[in-house]
Amino acid sequence: MDGSFFHPAWQAAEPVAAFRRLRQRDEETLVSPHFGTELRCLWDDRFLYVGFRCTCPDVWATRTQRDTDLWEEPVCEVFLDPSGQGKNFFEFQVNPLGTIYDSFVADAAQSADWPRWARWTCQGLVTAVHVEGRLNDRSSRDEGWSAQFAIPFAALAAEVKILAAAGAAWWANFCRYDYSAQLPQPELSCVAPTVAVFDDLARFCVLRFEE
Repeated sequence: MDGSFFHPAWQAAEPVAAFRRLRQRDEETLVSPHFGTELRCLWDDRFLYVGFRCTCPDVWATRTQRDTDLWEEPVCEVFLDPSGQGKNFFEFQVNPLGTIYDSFVADAAQSADWPRWARWTCQGLVTAVHVEGRLNDRSSRDEGWSAQFAIPFAALAAEVKILAAAGAAWWANFCRYDYSAQLPQPELSCVAPTVAVFDDLARFCVLRFEE
């Protein structure tokens, strides 16, 4: 958990690069973003580990207050619905400055009331970021940045019944907001084929726990 992926455990995790731009309508074609994102996931008895490696020529961020609207700037984001019932979910974000947003949305139908849900704190959450370039120097061209999350199962289990064991399957989405100056407009991309919003729970992908 240092923001890099040199540790043998991260190296052994199969990378997923199937990020596609967020569609506004069902009939839109799934399109790859200009700058790619690579995802890796691991788990042990205590944590779900999620790592993003983002190609990005313009790494920047200004928000330093926890649980503010980080999505208005570059950020990596994890959605988890362990029950798979679409009734509630967890959301985790971190920006290139290492600022955290974490929330438990107890009622998915009221997810827009994010200040209410962000009052929840994930006890034991660990995050790390690493920048390959010059953070907040908009005149330089960067290689990218990485974000890592260690999400404790105990904190999730305090809110919902979960099973984190070999063979278990959760609903999930993994997302990125890219506001690079080199883009004609900001690009939002994710792994699940959601429409209009990232928290379109019915379209989440399956995160399967394997030995």
